[in-house]
Amino acid sequence: MAWGAEDTAVSKLPPKLQYAFTLMVDEAAEALTRRLHEEEKKVENLRGVIKFRNVEKEAEN
Repeated sequence: MAWGAEDTAVSKLPPKLQYAFTLMVDEAAEALTRRLHEEEKKVENLRGVIKFRNVEKEAEN
């Protein structure tokens, strides 16, 4: 069957609950996006502190 041809669990809900579910999903996605941006900033801050070296070249020697 083609994608979208089947009823999903959400589409089987009453419209009011579908709307509430959609709002909750949107809020969760926004919260996750904010958290990922915060974690990305932390990693960027660590890059200035951590010194990287090429371990492949050291292993060849």
